[in-house]
Amino acid sequence: MIINPELFKTRKPFKAPNHKTKSNTLTSFARRQCADWDDKDGCWMTGGPCRLALNKPCKHFKGAVLPLCKPDYIGSYPEEVKKHKKIMDLYEKIDKTISLAPTRKCKCGTPIGPRKKMCDLCRAKNRRETKKIYQQKYRHPA
Repeated sequence: MIINPELFKTRKPFKAPNHKTKSNTLTSFARRQCADWDDKDGCWMTGGPCRLALNKPCKHFKGAVLPLCKPDYIGSYPEEVKKHKKIMDLYEKIDKTISLAPTRKCKCGTPIGPRKKMCDLCRAKNRRETKKIYQQKYRHPA
């Protein structure tokens, strides 16, 4: 079989940006995980370059690849959770419509975990103030 080398000259391979941007880690994650990634063309869904490389949201990445980053899917591997949280945070900067992990915050602005009303510092401060008011009422009854 004879292959015409002219056919390969017309097709230009897609290359992700070389500079370190916020999409660089997203594109490398998409390259590993996305089923529509093609090293020659970029994305089969769009028929051109990957939308993540252009800092634009991608419906397929949001629906099929990003759920792999959720903590309940990953398990309890701390290094994986840390890496995937970074991927989720980077995608949230590109696509403002999603918030995969809504975080509750204390009145001081510190993120707090589940079943907590305030952070440790605010809790200690609040306890001191409450104790102070109680002691004033106890020592000086009206």
